[in-house]
Amino acid sequence: MKSNALMFAAPRIEYGEKALETLKDEECSRALVITDRNLSKLGFQEFVIQNLKAERVEVYDGVEGEPDTTMAFKCSEFARKVDPELIVAIGGGSVIDLAKFARVAMEVNIDPREVRAKLNLRAMGFRKRAKLVAVPTTSGSGADCTLAVMLKHGNSKISAINPEFIPDMTILDYRLVEKMPKRLVASSGVDALAHGIEAFLTKLHNEFSDLFALRAVELILQNIEKSYDGDTAARAKMHLAATMAGIAINNSQLGAVHALAHSLGSVFGLDHSMTIAPYFCQRS
Repeated sequence: MKSNALMFAAPRIEYGEKALETLKDEECSRALVITDRNLSKLGFQEFVIQNLKAERVEVYDGVEGEPDTTMAFKCSEFARKVDPELIVAIGGGSVIDLAKFARVAMEVNIDPREVRAKLNLRAMGFRKRAKLVAVPTTSGSGADCTLAVMLKHGNSKISAINPEFIPDMTILDYRLVEKMPKRLVASSGVDALAHGIEAFLTKLHNEFSDLFALRAVELILQNIEKSYDGDTAARAKMHLAATMAGIAINNSQLGAVHALAHSLGSVFGLDHSMTIAPYFCQRS
């Protein structure tokens, strides 16, 4: 008999000033830090490394722009060689999504185009050998708490969805967004706002998703302008709101705005957060 039960899914969340120090509790032999080249040049990986208690730490910084399937395979191959017990993804949604796929693909040889929500990855050999920790450096994507991996493939975009992609933990360290560029504050903030509103309006919204969606929208409307102007307290609130909105969409779904934005971004090679605003503002 088919059950009508619903499920609420979210990772463990550590947040606050110096929240990255939580990593000191994650002792392991081999750790893999995944980030992008720009953040690597700025030394963001050091925020993670200095808090790790691992005998060996490898860094993969081959993430560039909006990730595609080729980039996903390269990252997964690197992870397979390291065979980490802990993966820490520090960056925006692109970095976190690649880490989510790599954690699975280092154990299961699978094409992201084949992944579906009900695909039993455990039956295919996935044993979750590595713990996955997401450390977002932007306040918009919500990738740190969702079961989706977004990848480009040619002029289209793939949405690989599976519960095994959800990180085990997300760390919201306010220091990482204090110096975020204004352009990124604005674009990622609008993305998070769209998440909250769409999660509330979708047909699959429910009591749990509504709680996170509405609170996220409230925090964003209260803080996005102050965050843009550099108010550190407002940026902390926006960082929390982005993850709340991510939890909301993870337990409901998105709508037409994101469907259109993903298509626009994949065809013209535009950053996702920049494609949200035209559709979102027009429909609002």
